Amino acid sequence: MVRGKTGRSAMLAACLIAAAPARAEIQVLAARITAGELWVLGAADDPEAEVSLDGRFATRADSRGRFEFRLVYHPA
Repeated sequence: MVRGKTGRSAMLAACLIAAAPARAEIQVLAARITAGELWVLGAADDPEAEVSLDGRFATRADSRGRFEFRLVYHPA
Protein backbone atom coordinates (compact mmCIF):
# COMPACT_ATOMS: atom_id res chain seq x y z
CA MET A 1 0.00 0.00 0.00
CA VAL A 2 1.34 3.43 -0.98
CA ARG A 3 0.76 6.24 1.50
CA GLY A 4 1.25 9.99 1.72
CA LYS A 5 1.06 12.71 -0.89
CA THR A 6 3.17 10.75 -3.36
CA GLY A 7 0.79 7.79 -3.13
CA ARG A 8 -2.25 10.02 -3.60
CA SER A 9 -0.61 11.65 -6.60
CA ALA A 10 0.02 8.23 -8.12
CA MET A 11 -3.60 7.22 -7.57
CA LEU A 12 -4.81 10.48 -9.12
CA ALA A 13 -2.55 9.97 -12.08
CA ALA A 14 -4.03 6.50 -12.54
CA CYS A 15 -7.49 8.11 -12.79
CA LEU A 16 -6.53 10.19 -15.82
CA ILE A 17 -8.14 8.91 -18.97
CA ALA A 18 -7.65 10.24 -22.48
CA ALA A 19 -10.97 10.35 -24.29
CA ALA A 20 -10.88 10.85 -28.05
CA PRO A 21 -12.27 8.88 -30.99
CA ALA A 22 -9.16 6.72 -30.60
CA ARG A 23 -7.62 6.71 -27.13
CA ALA A 24 -4.48 8.81 -26.93
CA GLU A 25 -1.54 7.70 -24.85
CA ILE A 26 -0.85 10.13 -22.02
CA GLN A 27 2.04 10.73 -19.65
CA VAL A 28 1.67 12.42 -16.27
CA LEU A 29 4.71 14.64 -15.79
CA ALA A 30 3.77 15.93 -12.31
CA ALA A 31 0.86 15.54 -9.88
CA ARG A 32 0.64 17.45 -6.60
CA ILE A 33 -1.80 18.58 -3.99
CA THR A 34 -0.62 22.02 -2.89
CA ALA A 35 -2.50 24.64 -0.86
CA GLY A 36 -5.73 22.70 -1.29
CA GLU A 37 -5.43 22.44 -5.09
CA LEU A 38 -4.81 19.42 -7.26
CA TRP A 39 -2.29 20.25 -9.97
CA VAL A 40 -1.57 17.76 -12.75
CA LEU A 41 0.76 18.41 -15.69
CA GLY A 42 0.99 15.96 -18.54
CA ALA A 43 1.45 15.23 -22.21
CA ALA A 44 -0.64 13.34 -24.74
CA ASP A 45 0.74 11.77 -27.89
CA ASP A 46 -2.15 13.38 -29.76
CA PRO A 47 -2.20 17.19 -30.03
CA GLU A 48 -5.62 18.62 -29.16
CA ALA A 49 -6.66 15.34 -27.45
CA GLU A 50 -9.40 15.61 -24.85
CA VAL A 51 -8.20 14.43 -21.44
CA SER A 52 -10.47 13.81 -18.46
CA LEU A 53 -9.72 13.47 -14.77
CA ASP A 54 -11.76 10.97 -12.81
CA GLY A 55 -14.51 11.24 -15.44
CA ARG A 56 -15.59 14.58 -13.92
CA PHE A 57 -13.20 17.21 -15.26
CA ALA A 58 -12.03 17.63 -18.84
CA THR A 59 -9.44 19.67 -20.68
CA ARG A 60 -7.91 19.62 -24.13
CA ALA A 61 -4.21 19.19 -24.86
CA ASP A 62 -2.57 22.07 -26.69
CA SER A 63 -0.95 21.88 -30.14
CA ARG A 64 2.16 20.30 -28.56
CA GLY A 65 0.09 17.71 -26.67
CA ARG A 66 0.59 19.36 -23.24
CA PHE A 67 -2.27 19.57 -20.75
CA GLU A 68 -2.82 20.84 -17.22
CA PHE A 69 -5.44 20.45 -14.51
CA ARG A 70 -5.44 22.93 -11.64
CA LEU A 71 -8.51 22.70 -9.47
CA VAL A 72 -9.85 22.34 -5.96
CA TYR A 73 -10.52 18.61 -5.79
CA HIS A 74 -10.09 16.13 -2.96
CA PRO A 75 -10.74 12.54 -4.10
CA ALA A 76 -11.85 9.95 -1.59
